Amino acid sequence: MKNAVKVLIFVLAVVIIGAGAVYGYLNYAVSDFVYTDGAKNDTVQLNDYTGDEKEVEIPEKNKGKTVTSVAAETFLRSDITSVIIPDTVTVIEQKAFYECEELETVKMSENVKEIGEGAFINCRKLKSVRIPASLEKIEGAAFYGCENLTFEIAEGANFVYEDGVLYDKAKTTVYWVSGSKDLSSFTFPSSVTEFLPYVLSGHNELVTFTVPNGVKTIPDSMFVSCLNLETVIIPESVTAIGSTVFLGDSKLKEITLPRTVETIGKNNFPVKGKSDFVLKVYENSSAHFYAQENDINFEVIK
Repeated sequence: MKNAVKVLIFVLAVVIIGAGAVYGYLNYAVSDFVYTDGAKNDTVQLNDYTGDEKEVEIPEKNKGKTVTSVAAETFLRSDITSVIIPDTVTVIEQKAFYECEELETVKMSENVKEIGEGAFINCRKLKSVRIPASLEKIEGAAFYGCENLTFEIAEGANFVYEDGVLYDKAKTTVYWVSGSKDLSSFTFPSSVTEFLPYVLSGHNELVTFTVPNGVKTIPDSMFVSCLNLETVIIPESVTAIGSTVFLGDSKLKEITLPRTVETIGKNNFPVKGKSDFVLKVYENSSAHFYAQENDINFEVIK
């Protein structure tokens, strides 16, 4: 009899424990986050957020696997107000938080290595982001349109934030410029050799801009919607000009392209009859042929 009772108690215990485990598993598996397997074993990538909570904390693990990245467009146009990104995350992919216009607070992973293109684009209420020492790469327009943003830089970081401008430590690359910074009389350091796309867009205080000598490429959309920009002085170090660099610059009057410019992207300059803009080019240069082929008003420098 006693043995029968013991067996019954054991069976009941197993059932209760099993039911609890199943219930716990269901609660763990059914969540506001959607994942896919990561590139490495025992890792996952966060792909989507389906919840209604405005204050979000991304889990470190899912079903025992470590969350190591936030995928492209995971929080696309979400109305979240804050997010905690765990230290397990090393990559935030392109447009991960694209146009999260209510997002005010981001607790950044202390181990993130890469922030992708447009990751926080148009997060207009975002106030502060800490740049950890681990961060190695910030792609173009990562913080474009973040009008109220400032940066906190961790000790030993690969970046510096100075006077409204985010640079790499050596100040050779300009990653971001505050929308509230007055560039009308500002001169970038002579050490600068690279600007990221969109970096000066919307700065209506600009009338004339001199590209630092040493810059090789003027990136896509660098001066988009600089509504009062009239002229840009381009040094002979420049060999390439991206696309839509001057799109929307309705007051643009003239630009001289040096012989060194070999490639020019699309939709950069007004076509004939659309404005009084003049592109000054050297005879038989790449810029000369470009102006002819794209029906741009030009003057030849001999």
